[in-house]
Amino acid sequence: MRCIGTLLFLLPYALAAQHCGYDGAAIIVVHPHGMGDSTVIGGLRITLLDSNNVPVTYSGRPYEPFFRNTDRGSWDAPGVNHRPGRDVDHLYPFAQDNYVLVVDRGMDLRGCSVLVQDERPWGSGPVFRQVVVPVDLEVGYSLCGRYDDLVYRTYPEERPYAALDITVFQR
Repeated sequence: MRCIGTLLFLLPYALAAQHCGYDGAAIIVVHPHGMGDSTVIGGLRITLLDSNNVPVTYSGRPYEPFFRNTDRGSWDAPGVNHRPGRDVDHLYPFAQDNYVLVVDRGMDLRGCSVLVQDERPWGSGPVFRQVVVPVDLEVGYSLCGRYDDLVYRTYPEERPYAALDITVFQR
């Protein structure tokens, strides 16, 4: 009888257990490119800003900057909960070679924006102006059960997946 009582007591906790490394996580994907060119520009610093134009924080610390989905050195960033195989070039295959940031699922992104800064060394190519672009999402795209998909599946009640397209201009 005690066993049944204990089981009934623990049942709500077992039902709410995490079933995926990204159960409470979402992703924001950014595609920065030059005017007239759809190629993603590497070496940019991209930061998520709140409605006051300061970096968004969690637990009193700012979120890390966005990282390039193909940059293996960044795959240990906070929020990354899987390790792809050695022959894999993209951490999140559906995000292609864009910049990504893992945030809390359900995080209210209304009023947030993205700051794109060119911090590459001078002489390494064209220099781009800093730009701030509003995020047109209310919440990020859920990663649970979809983080390793080649094509991001959306359900009828969800907004269709699309990377935030940002055009940057040369100085």
